[in-house]
Formats: sequence, C-alpha cells, structure tokens
Amino acid sequence: MGPEAIKGVVRPVFANYDIVVYFGCGLFSLPAINRYYIMGFGFSHPKFEAFTPIPWVNQGISALCFLFGIYVLGHAIAYLASQFIEKFLEIFFGKTSTAVLWTSLSRSRTRNSRVRDLIKFRLAKSFSRDRWIATIIRLAPHIFMIPAYVAIYYIGAFGFISSRISSEVIARCRQKLADRGMGDIYIAANKPWYKPIEQWVINNNPLAVPRMYNYLVISGLFRSLSFIVLVVFSFEFVMFVHWILTAHTHVAVFLSGSRDVASFINALMVLAGFFAICIFSYAKFQRRYIEETIFAFAYAPEGSPSSRPTD
Repeated sequence: MGPEAIKGVVRPVFANYDIVVYFGCGLFSLPAINRYYIMGFGFSHPKFEAFTPIPWVNQGISALCFLFGIYVLGHAIAYLASQFIEKFLEIFFGKTSTAVLWTSLSRSRTRNSRVRDLIKFRLAKSFSRDRWIATIIRLAPHIFMIPAYVAIYYIGAFGFISSRISSEVIARCRQKLADRGMGDIYIAANKPWYKPIEQWVINNNPLAVPRMYNYLVISGLFRSLSFIVLVVFSFEFVMFVHWILTAHTHVAVFLSGSRDVASFINALMVLAGFFAICIFSYAKFQRRYIEETIFAFAYAPEGSPSSRPTD
C-alpha cells in the first residue's frame, strides 16, 4: 500500500465545513428550538429509541440518530441562511464579487457614495417586475432590523463590504486572462467573470486553496449564526410586544429570569449586537474569500502546477 493509498484510508469522512458549519450550527440551534418551540408550545422532547433486546445497541442507535439529526438540521439552517442572509445581502450589494469590484475601482473619499449608488441600483433591480415577490420574502425576516439598516446606509458604515483590492490588481487580472487564453472573459460589474477565475485558481494554484477554504468555512459559520440569531431576535421582539399588550410571557426573558421592560430591552440590544457582528463577519470573510481568489489569480507564477490533493 503506497503513501497516497494510506492518506486515502486515514482521511476523515467529514470535512472542516461539515463539522464547523453543519454540526456546529445544528448544535447551536438546539437551545433556541427548545426555548421557542418545545417549551413555548409545551411539547415534549423528541426521543430517538430503537426497540431491541440489547440496551447498548439501543443507546448506540439513539446516539447516531441524534447526531445525524443535528447534521441534517445544520444543512437545513445553512440552506435557509443562504436564502435569508446571503440572498438578502445580494438585494443591496449584488454578488460579493460585484461589490469587491465596485469598491476596488473607487477612491477612499468617494467609496461611501459609490456604495450607496450600488445599493440604489441593486434595489431598483431587486424590485423589478419579475423579482419583487422573492425580494419581499427575503426581506420579511429582517423587518425588525430595518431601522438599523437605514442608519448604516446614512452613516456609511460599509467597511464590511469595502475591498482592499486595488484597481492595479484588477488590471493585472485582465492582463492575466489574456495571457492564459481566457481573453473572452471580461472583468466588469454584472458580468460572469469571477467563477472562471475561481476555477482556474482551484485547478492551478493548490497553495492558495487552503487559505480560500479557511475563509469559506468561517463565512459559512457566520452565515448560519446570523440566521439563528435573527430568528431568536424576531421571537424575542414578538414576545416583547405580546407582553406589552397582554402582560403575559410564555417563557422567561432571554438572558434574564425576570419579566420587565428593562430585561426585554437588554435582551433585544444584546441580540441585535450579536446579529450585527455575525452578519458583518459573514460579509467580511466572504469578501476576503473573493479577494484571496483574485490575488492568487493575479500573482500566481506562470506554469503553476495543476491541482492536486493537499493535506
């Protein structure tokens, strides 16, 4: 058995993305499910039982079912996050590659105005005749956050989406496309230029792939966390309004055993702050993934080895 065969045997079944994003966020969501669904509606906890005459077999099957259920739940959360976090940001900025290109071709003193122009253009496009229904559906879970988004727009806090790629690097990428026989691909906003560059890097620059994958895992983690925290914030906000109207609460206030206005406001502020950290971090690391790909394409030495398995 050769070294490559041995590596194939000992290579873990699950990749880092599976463990961190799917298992991690699946586990992280369990307290919220217990609080707002099981306790909130008075349900009992689900049981994974196998009826065999051997106790340890029952326990093993139950544990495996529980772990597999968490993994599937993590996949479901990741999908919902792609629709209500990733696609939500695309309503305002388009694809991350578009935002990177848009901000890379602007100067620092004009960057905020250019980003606002991009947001106006994207909103007009998102509410076009054939897209407005999908746009409203993706905006709906964020309804309680809209005042914060408006404040961000007018303050100009766009650092999470502003790129460190310079116009010189973009020009170098355009030249590299011509040098590598990819001259039919043109780097411009609303053009399908990024995916071919990404695939070239993956196939020809294996040293850059681990760095790219690291950013991909982190951005995926924060994307799912953003969705979980957004759901928790929405539940707490609705419970707060319900308490104001009826003086009745289903469960204790988040992070507090008391039921008063100060406790509700504190909980909402903490959750809003955590959500801002998560969604900004997702956008930031997704942006850095794009930037790493562009840098790897622009500065990879000619004659780079083709893609091969790396540890």
